[in-house]
Amino acid sequence: MKHKWAVKEKRFSSSVFVVILWLNLFSIIIVSCFNYFVFHRMSNNAYLKSFLNYNSQMTDLAFKNVDRQIILPVLHIPQLYFSAIEENGDLLYPQEHEITGSASKITALASAMRRIQKQHPYVVSMDLYYEGTGTVVTGFGKVHFPETEDKKKHYIPWLSQMEQQGITRGFIRRPAAPYAVDEPVITYAAKVTQPKWQGKSIYMAVHIAQSAFGEYIQEQEGSLAVMAKDGEVIYDTLLYAEERMSAGAVMAEAGRQGVTFEEEGPPVSLNVSGDLITVFHTVSPDTGLRYLYRIADNSFYREYNATKRVFIMGYLISIGFNLLVLIMISYSNHAAYRKRVQDASRQAGIDAGQDNRSFDASLRVLTREISSLHKSIDSSKSLVFQGAIRSIILNKRRDKDSGLLKEYLSGDTVCIFLIQLSEREAGGLSVESLQQRYEPGQRRYNILFTTMDSDNLVAVFLGDGTYLKEDSEQFLKEIDEIFTDCHVAAGLPCPAGGDGVSRSYRTAAEASRYRYIYRQEKYLSYELLKPDKRKNTGSHLKLFELMEKDIKNEDFLDFKIRMEGLIYSFQNGGYTIDYCSSTLRDLVTLFYQTIQQYQMDMWVVFGYDIREHYKQIRDIDTFHQWGNDICEILLKNVQQKKNAGGIDLKDKMIRIIDENLENVSLEYLADELHMRPDAVSRMFRQIMGKGYAEYIREQKLGRAIELMDRGLNINAVAEQLGYSSAQYFIKVFKEEYGITPYQFKKNREKENRD
Repeated sequence: MKHKWAVKEKRFSSSVFVVILWLNLFSIIIVSCFNYFVFHRMSNNAYLKSFLNYNSQMTDLAFKNVDRQIILPVLHIPQLYFSAIEENGDLLYPQEHEITGSASKITALASAMRRIQKQHPYVVSMDLYYEGTGTVVTGFGKVHFPETEDKKKHYIPWLSQMEQQGITRGFIRRPAAPYAVDEPVITYAAKVTQPKWQGKSIYMAVHIAQSAFGEYIQEQEGSLAVMAKDGEVIYDTLLYAEERMSAGAVMAEAGRQGVTFEEEGPPVSLNVSGDLITVFHTVSPDTGLRYLYRIADNSFYREYNATKRVFIMGYLISIGFNLLVLIMISYSNHAAYRKRVQDASRQAGIDAGQDNRSFDASLRVLTREISSLHKSIDSSKSLVFQGAIRSIILNKRRDKDSGLLKEYLSGDTVCIFLIQLSEREAGGLSVESLQQRYEPGQRRYNILFTTMDSDNLVAVFLGDGTYLKEDSEQFLKEIDEIFTDCHVAAGLPCPAGGDGVSRSYRTAAEASRYRYIYRQEKYLSYELLKPDKRKNTGSHLKLFELMEKDIKNEDFLDFKIRMEGLIYSFQNGGYTIDYCSSTLRDLVTLFYQTIQQYQMDMWVVFGYDIREHYKQIRDIDTFHQWGNDICEILLKNVQQKKNAGGIDLKDKMIRIIDENLENVSLEYLADELHMRPDAVSRMFRQIMGKGYAEYIREQKLGRAIELMDRGLNINAVAEQLGYSSAQYFIKVFKEEYGITPYQFKKNREKENRD
């Protein structure tokens, strides 16, 4: 496989022209270096220092403005507006007194909240929870009286997060649920207590608009981060929107380089994930918060580099005159030398053309042609060699293929190994270089390498069947040393003659398919997997029925348990990969049917087609997580859809029933709402607070009383309301009111006379 090409070098004696030319160039270089180091470099360093000092001062000023104009006023809100003084009476009143039904107190509370809003323009929303009375205020004046714990969590989801963090005052790390604001926010939560409240407190959450920082510091090219004393990131606008450039990544890199940001200091240059950035930093003495401003060097030094180029232009002009003089002196010598070289080239029979008439150019043309021919020969040999290996694997042997591979085709047993590499190692793979490691005759066995697709490297193992186990283990150990991240699938050992190579490859390919299930296994073997003895049927349809029921009942916990059981059965139940694939396809179909049932837009909810996306998932563990995420998103959207459409749907249901009371049915109502009857039945109870049959009975009996008041007899009322008979109507009426319709009518007439 190795080919060595030798090129003989021919030495030429240097001419006087070349010597003079090099002496002149050397003189110019000495003068230019002196000018550069003495003048240009000194002025450049002075400007760079001034540039950094100016930007550092401007950034420190921006940090102080953010701290004093945005953060500090928010930290003072609990003390200013919730201390025990008369001016704060409207804000403190709901802690000790119920304001339910008191319009004046609610209005006073809302007015006090709006005063806070006017005083703090960067606060987009503010929530309060009065633990003494259970009153909740959201969004500067929306007063709620939640009756259940779930309702309270719905209005103030930050409270549980505050309790989990164990803080009484501070910034909430990550919200447990999205807040009811229209833009990203930073949330500061505080607990206000007074002795007279007997252990009860007022909890507040102030939501600061993240866009407020942009008024004091530029975030288009740079990235601002605000961090708490414990290092927790409160706010971060990511540079290039990449996690690898986040504040956490910058702090980690600074730690590795021994850089600290504990106090105000000069800007720091860091190399984070291969990107050069400049970091301005300070720690606020008022709030204790750490501020970091990161900007990529290519953006930060743009203005500096522009000025630097002006300096360089002056430097270039300073040496331009010297070069011009050198060119003029050298040209006359060059003209004579070029004519001499052209004559020598023609005498040597080298046709350099009009563009390469010099002797050196002619030699370069010839060298380039020889190198190109050498590469073409090497490339074609490698392609032919790889083609011969593929022909044997596909059982399409040709005489010339056997001749090329004759040295390798030794041994009586063949075994195919499919080696799956990571993207990084696959990108740098050279099959030819790898083949050179396994020259024939160096080991007790021979190896042929090729590629059949973009996912796998194929290794054809040829050796003595007696030592197959020992030699294959040695080979796999060497592969582990060459590739740090790889997975191997082994086919069946087969006789080397006939279609043995092809049969071993097919079994290796089949074993490789099971990587989807056993991704954690580094080594898979067809012999151990025994695909031909695995089950191709199962009882997963029953499991899907339960999972569908979990989705309908919005029971995410049970769904996750069943999902985990499904994955466990695939990995330990002895099923074929085809059965597992078809079962997962059926599960995705179940997800899709649920989306259709609830009339969701799949592209709006997920951003992609789940029926195609799941095919790109490489292993069962990833599918497991993806399936749980899909179910969770589905349930959230179903709940949101119910909450958003509940009021309109209730009005629509009431109108349909009222207009068709005499002959309405659950099926008719479902058709009008474009839903399934069972879904309407469940939703009816959730929205109306009672079952469909109970509601219809109440409405019909109420209508019956109205008709009897108008003077209709019992038979006419029963017929008009769609009862099967007057006797059945009398029975239903008596069960509800304890007397017959006739007695009820008589009582009403008597009351009217009295």
